[in-house]
Amino acid sequence: MSAIITITKEKTDIWSARLFASIVLIKGANLTFQCTNILPRIIENCLFYLFILFFLFTLGVKFFRAKHSEMIVWVLVFMFSAMYLWAYLNYPEFRNDIVKRFVYTVILGMPCFAGIYRVNDNKVFLDEIYKYSFVITLFGTMIFIGDIGPLSSNMSFSAMMLFPFAVHVTRITSAKRKFPVCALCAYELFIILVHGSRGGLVSALLCLMLFFGMKNGKSLKKIRWLTVSFVALLIAAVAVLLNFEWLMSQLAKRGIYIRNLDFLSKGIFISRSGREDIFQDYMGRIFDSFPIRFRIVDALNNGTNYPHNIFIEVLYNYGYLLGGLFIVLFMSAVIKRAFRAKGNDFDLFVILVGAGFFPLLTSFTYFEWPIFWALLGYLGRNISLGRPERLWNKEGRIAVNAAGGRTYGDQK
Repeated sequence: MSAIITITKEKTDIWSARLFASIVLIKGANLTFQCTNILPRIIENCLFYLFILFFLFTLGVKFFRAKHSEMIVWVLVFMFSAMYLWAYLNYPEFRNDIVKRFVYTVILGMPCFAGIYRVNDNKVFLDEIYKYSFVITLFGTMIFIGDIGPLSSNMSFSAMMLFPFAVHVTRITSAKRKFPVCALCAYELFIILVHGSRGGLVSALLCLMLFFGMKNGKSLKKIRWLTVSFVALLIAAVAVLLNFEWLMSQLAKRGIYIRNLDFLSKGIFISRSGREDIFQDYMGRIFDSFPIRFRIVDALNNGTNYPHNIFIEVLYNYGYLLGGLFIVLFMSAVIKRAFRAKGNDFDLFVILVGAGFFPLLTSFTYFEWPIFWALLGYLGRNISLGRPERLWNKEGRIAVNAAGGRTYGDQK
């Protein structure tokens, strides 16, 4: 077993990708089996526990027997464990929710952070998670088929589908055969539109804009291809809009209700969702409290209730002074990477931002979103490298010298 760990950095990156994929699969399997009754319960339980065993195995191989441990990971584990313990002792009525949050933050989130923090070769990592992304698409298809009757708006479904969608979008420009990848992305975007929430659909569109707006933007050939694709999509969108009433009537005859299409047809897609009142309540409490605090669970913000916006939640958890500093540092790091990342490094950035950050702008809590912790690990890794835009070569790999140490310049 130790030989697997220490042979090459490439093996280390493969195990990091498997660890990350197993965590995403756990989230996807949990949601799928809650939303559908396609498989017998015994098979659902076997599959779910299989993913958990896969996670525990990769965790043990990757970290418990690794030679080097990153101090920042253990600091985060200790800090959040202490805060969760304090909340567990002081809020007995929320203990089940606190334990669930602890599992997602410390047991699942911290390995995501550590795994991507240690990646040496983005291409190896991306190739590995690409294999597992199809499993999430399969889970999404199961939910889509299982709920084809009511087709209610499902925030968790759309957020789960953002991961394979982002992975496949980043493959469009590099794939030898672009049509199958484009068709898969179109299918995933379609089921997000049909069965997902408004926030999930907006997140998917933001992911597309981020990738195609900044990926090789100076290439004239790619600009022409993107222009033609945009015009084709615009024509298709206009055709759908002109036939909205007929489309909705045909769906109604079959007992199918698609919330996003209904909102679009009525012109209320960007109408109030009720979150504005939640935001105002939290913001009032934030500025009435002490400017620095460390409270991740209380009577208002617990496993059942949360602000539905990562910025407001951070301000509420850590105070407007310390929380504001965290937000500034985080957004500065994200914006810098958006402009400086290249090649496979940029592809990984798009996946983590698209699936780990965009969903948190309109829903969910970052404590229970492991992909967000993976994004923090990615940003922390690039900060620790000093000048990552010089350190990574054109393929998105860390340049190394003959002794295996990291050096500046391209890898020969």
